[in-house]
Amino acid sequence: MATAICAMMCGFDTWSEITLFAQEREPWFRRWLRLPGGIPSHDTFNRIFATLPPASLKSIFSSVDRRHHGR
Repeated sequence: MATAICAMMCGFDTWSEITLFAQEREPWFRRWLRLPGGIPSHDTFNRIFATLPPASLKSIFSSVDRRHHGR
């Protein structure tokens, strides 16, 4: 989820773009995250986000936005 949030904050919109973003930066992400299976595929990102209730996603993104903008 952290990789997807970073990609979205950088303007990437599709699951394929998000996956490519994360793959290109995998060494950096591995400094901060445990990725035993590597970067998830675009299908995995889609499945994960499809199972989350919209209110949960809004809460996650609002929290990230507040931290990012110091509010």
